[in-house]
Amino acid sequence: MPNPSLVQLQRALKLSEQIQKLEAELASILGSTAATPKVKRAYTKKAQSSSTSPDTAPPAKKKRKRAKLSPEGLANIRAAQQKRWAKVKREAKKAEG
Repeated sequence: MPNPSLVQLQRALKLSEQIQKLEAELASILGSTAATPKVKRAYTKKAQSSSTSPDTAPPAKKKRKRAKLSPEGLANIRAAQQKRWAKVKREAKKAEG
């Protein structure tokens, strides 16, 4: 991709400023910041995370515990899967001859 010219960069800056003003006006009308686009928030988070140094890394997120299946639940799942495979095999035999 070619580098944008100075004129293109200036135009892009003006458009960006206009967008920010319109977003602020929209937020003031709606009374919340929920109207801000997700792209802008994602960009902001990315920019913030890249500016942190390794010394000030954010704390590690807690790992979510997975629910364990009961033996009965696991047996039900296995039985249902066996039924499905048996049906597929029956239909395959019928199709053969």
